[in-house]
Amino acid sequence: MTLPNFIIGGAAKCASTSLHAYLDEHPEVAMSRPKQTHFWDTDTLYSRGLEHYATYFAHVTDEKAVGETTPSYMHGRYIAERIKAGIPDIRMIFIFRDPVKRAYSNYWHGYRKGRVVGSFADTLDNPDCRHFWERGRYAKFLEDCFDVFGRERCHLLLTEQLNKQPHETLEKIWRFLEVDPAFRCAIAGERRNTHRIPRSMALQRFAYLHLSAAGKPEDNSQYDEDGNLEIHFKYRRFWRARKFATGVINRFNMKDADYPPLDEDTAQRARMKFVDDNRRFADLTGIDIHQWWTYA
Repeated sequence: MTLPNFIIGGAAKCASTSLHAYLDEHPEVAMSRPKQTHFWDTDTLYSRGLEHYATYFAHVTDEKAVGETTPSYMHGRYIAERIKAGIPDIRMIFIFRDPVKRAYSNYWHGYRKGRVVGSFADTLDNPDCRHFWERGRYAKFLEDCFDVFGRERCHLLLTEQLNKQPHETLEKIWRFLEVDPAFRCAIAGERRNTHRIPRSMALQRFAYLHLSAAGKPEDNSQYDEDGNLEIHFKYRRFWRARKFATGVINRFNMKDADYPPLDEDTAQRARMKFVDDNRRFADLTGIDIHQWWTYA
């Protein structure tokens, strides 16, 4: 049974998809299929045991380092404790980004899915959008991770470092994983997730609320005992048609485009939310964030 010996556990919207792809290029590294297993933070999957978890690594042969990437793992001490209990010698990698830029990316992810309405500025004081901000308060999550795993078994990096110094940053990861540090990743620096925004927000919102099972998760979806998405009876009928229609809308209603720049007034208001948290993060990690996050 093959299990991972390292996990990229967060943070979300911080280039974990790119990092996963870069690591998978190393001949001595094998990454899970799919990228995000959600084994440790989904009760229905976790209850199936490590034998089920091993199915995500069935393709592994003789690679020295085996890993997976699920950014939500850092958002709960109980998740860290589950991982530690299941794989005591696990190594953890965490990647962090300017928390305002992370929140802005998170906003656009929700917006293009039709889950968020209004402007980014509207989210600043909206309690329903507090997760945009809470997920950028890195220190409080890291304290639990350090306590559970031990600081020496956690490798930290910044998205900005990965973007501007990809090979130097990856070399440190190779050394942490004890694989060949001389390997040069040919795709390092390439962006893996391109930006897409809706042509019609009304149409995207309609798809989310009325076609997608995710529109009203409390009413129409759950996970069965095997960890598979199960649609409640009233939504099972025409489910394939709903899924097809959602796919068509996503295909034709989305366009590749960079997100519009964040206006300075809104950015400054957002920055104020993280001043104390950034100081706490810098003190905890020893990372010189002032070099990368100019307002920190």
